[in-house]
Amino acid sequence: MAYSFNHPLGMCPACTGLGEQLNLREDTLFDESKSLREGAILFCQFSSGWQTHLWQNNPLLDADKPLRDFTDKEWQTLRYGSEKPLKVGIRSNNTGRVDMVDYEGVLPRFRRLYLSRDISKLKRGLQEEILSHVEQGPCTACGGTAGGEVVFEGTPARLIAFPESKTGRYLKDSL
Repeated sequence: MAYSFNHPLGMCPACTGLGEQLNLREDTLFDESKSLREGAILFCQFSSGWQTHLWQNNPLLDADKPLRDFTDKEWQTLRYGSEKPLKVGIRSNNTGRVDMVDYEGVLPRFRRLYLSRDISKLKRGLQEEILSHVEQGPCTACGGTAGGEVVFEGTPARLIAFPESKTGRYLKDSL
């Protein structure tokens, strides 16, 4: 038997000590045969409404060029963001006012908005679409070890008798 004193400071912050996380299947988010204006981003929240303008109005991207013709630099900008901070103009449909919004690549935006939060309060259809772009897998930060390590193996009695064991000292009065 293995024992570990599970302390929040010892767990992996990326997977909160679970050793697993939802990993984005990046290839499912793009249709390389289409341009940004034609709907090349295959996620409803990014392919319609105001968010689509983040990519279509980016001066570093050609919104009418099929993604398969993008250069490596354009792919990098679309997927991960620009090398330098960039503001993109988004025009309000209601007032015509233009707001300057920080540009963010598709992948970090998806991770921030949908993988770093509880999506259970979102509409069921949106939850299902989000889950169609991810898969459960080992944590990329800790490699699935959950950030901890086994420092002792044995019976509870041997653990309590092990003088260097903080867990043993903690459990001594309980057992």
